[in-house]
Amino acid sequence: AGLNCYQGKCTFAGVAEALGLEYTDPEKIKSACGLLSSLNYDPFADASEDGEIAVTITYNMKDGSRKVAAANDGTCWWRGKALAIKQEGEFVSIAKGLFPQD
Repeated sequence: AGLNCYQGKCTFAGVAEALGLEYTDPEKIKSACGLLSSLNYDPFADASEDGEIAVTITYNMKDGSRKVAAANDGTCWWRGKALAIKQEGEFVSIAKGLFPQD
């Protein structure tokens, strides 16, 4: 099955929007989709909605829609919901590894 996402953009807090990294390479898109699908959150924990967002990944879908995931060390925001991340810092750390800022 093909990916429904054709382009991704990853931005990190403190990095100018002009430096936002855009990806169209199929392997990077696959990695971005994999990062989101492997998100490990605790459905019974209260997620803190406080704190600055550390990373934002925008998924441009083939149907023309746009989906956005954002996270800091303890919380991920997806589809308008704040989710408590089971392993603090994991999502941000993996995003930084997959999408280097330089």
